[in-house]
Amino acid sequence: MSNIVKKVGSASALAALAKRAAAGRQVEVRYEEALVFVIDHSVSMMRRAPSSRSASHPSFESRMEAVQRSVLPQHKKCRPGRTRTGLVTFGEEGKMRAAIAKPHALVSEALSGVRPLGGTCLWRGLAVSRSMLARELPRPSVLRVVALSDGEDGEPTRAISEAQACGEAGVVVDSVWFGEEGDGGDDLLRRVSELTGGKFARCTDASELEEKFVQLEVEARGLLLGDGKKSGA
Repeated sequence: MSNIVKKVGSASALAALAKRAAAGRQVEVRYEEALVFVIDHSVSMMRRAPSSRSASHPSFESRMEAVQRSVLPQHKKCRPGRTRTGLVTFGEEGKMRAAIAKPHALVSEALSGVRPLGGTCLWRGLAVSRSMLARELPRPSVLRVVALSDGEDGEPTRAISEAQACGEAGVVVDSVWFGEEGDGGDDLLRRVSELTGGKFARCTDASELEEKFVQLEVEARGLLLGDGKKSGA
C-alpha cells in the first residue's frame, strides 16, 4: 500500500486526503502547523479525575494530574509533521506557559509545574493563544488550538465572542470537555469548536483522556493512524 505525501495548506486539501483515507488508503501528511494547548488551571482541576476505576490508571488522580499525563502523546502516535507547539493555561487570567517552539518536551515540562487556582474564564486563554498564533504568520499553513476545561465557565458570552475572533483569524479550536455528568460547561466548548470549524470531544473517564486527544489529531486531518485504524474505530 503506497503512502501519499502532500503538503497541506487548505481545508480543500485536507478534504481530499480525508476521502482517500475513507477509501482505506494510508495517508501521510507533511505541513507546517502551529498548535497551542489551552488548559484549564482553575481550582476545580484539583478534584478527583472522573474514572471507571479500572486498573490502568492510579486509584487517586486529580484532573490536572490526568491532563499532565495525557496531553502530549498524540504527537508521537499521529506523526503530525512539522508541528510547533505552545502552552497557555487559564483560570481567572490567561497565561502563556511555553512559547510556540519545536521541542514538544518544553510544553510537557511547563504543564507539569501548573497548580490549579481560581475560577474559569476560557476566553482569556483563547485570547492569549490567538495572539501567540498571530505572531507565527505567515509561516504555518495551519493554526490550531486544543482547549480543555472541566466545568462551567464564568464568562461564557465572552468565550463565544473570542471564539468568533479566533474563527475570523483562521484559528481552529478543537476542544475536550473532561468531567463528570452534571459538571456542565460541555455545551460551551462544543459551541466554541463549532464556531471555528474545530472538533469537540467529551471525556468522563481519565483512562480514556489520552485517546480523546489522539482522536482529535486524527479527525483534524481526516487521516488514518499508523496502524490503519480509522478515527473512532
